[in-house]
Amino acid sequence: MVIEQSQQEDVLILRIQGTLLGGPEGEEFRRVLYEAVRRERNRIVLDLSGVHWMNSSGLGMLVAGLSTIRASGGEMVLANVPDRVLRPLQLTRLEGVFKILPSVEEAIAELRAEGP
Repeated sequence: MVIEQSQQEDVLILRIQGTLLGGPEGEEFRRVLYEAVRRERNRIVLDLSGVHWMNSSGLGMLVAGLSTIRASGGEMVLANVPDRVLRPLQLTRLEGVFKILPSVEEAIAELRAEGP
């Protein structure tokens, strides 16, 4: 898993590439999120367009990440979610927990519409 970071004004965009399988990847993901919260960047778009596989541990990574960001008063939106990631979210009924939008631009607009 590779995490590319970019900033668009007050929104941090994390582009994930590869697989979401937990383990060491989960630690790296958690470290990136904690650093973002520490730097008060708790409005996050997770661009999942580059993810080609996710298992239940990867699903747990996303849930834990969402909890971390919401606990800091922020929000995390998923964007560009491929079917191989969307299906497990639907099967576990987590698509109702996450905000899922078709593009990074729409996810950024959603976060900005929510206000500070």
